[in-house]
Amino acid sequence: MGKQILYAVLALPLLAFMAFVGYHKVFSSIADLARYGAYTAHLPEWIGRILGIGEMASAAALLAGIMPGWRKGVTPAGIFIILSQILSSIIHVQHGERGALPQNAMVALVAALLIWLCRGRSSVSAESTAP
Repeated sequence: MGKQILYAVLALPLLAFMAFVGYHKVFSSIADLARYGAYTAHLPEWIGRILGIGEMASAAALLAGIMPGWRKGVTPAGIFIILSQILSSIIHVQHGERGALPQNAMVALVAALLIWLCRGRSSVSAESTAP
């Protein structure tokens, strides 16, 4: 039960953040994305829009991971988030925007913790329900 609570405490702010930034990457103008420091402003627009959809899908998977039986999407979502933060870090460094790096590191770290917690919850759940 403690891991489920910790998962929810970590997942809710991360999924809210990913849904927020994903939404803006899909629907905001490139000028707005550039003004607010989105790394996708430095990419072709269609790639940035696809990444935004991926971020919103990741948020949905993290939310679903709170419920038992819906945890299979957490690992791919977490991996997507980690990879997007690596890409974001590379682009920010290339454009002299090093101030974004601590945020990238924190988002990737929380995603990694969620993967770990979810995997741990799955094995604990399987063991506790075995006859």
